[in-house]
Amino acid sequence: MRDEKLIAYHDRSDGGLITTLIEMGFTSKAGLIIDLSTFLPSEEEINNLLFSEELGFVVQVNNSDKNNFLEVAKK
Repeated sequence: MRDEKLIAYHDRSDGGLITTLIEMGFTSKAGLIIDLSTFLPSEEEINNLLFSEELGFVVQVNNSDKNNFLEVAKK
């Protein structure tokens, strides 16, 4: 945040991940390409992943800032 690289931050506890992504898309007036393949152990898990109202968040950063953001997040 200090470097103004974070475009958006949204918690996913109300409505799950899918609701969070849709709301972020509406706010940005942008379409979404969602690739969940790295998070899913099997296709049966997709409903749990998309609709679970567990704690968590989604961030939006420019593609050019993605690697830097991931390095900071790992720390």
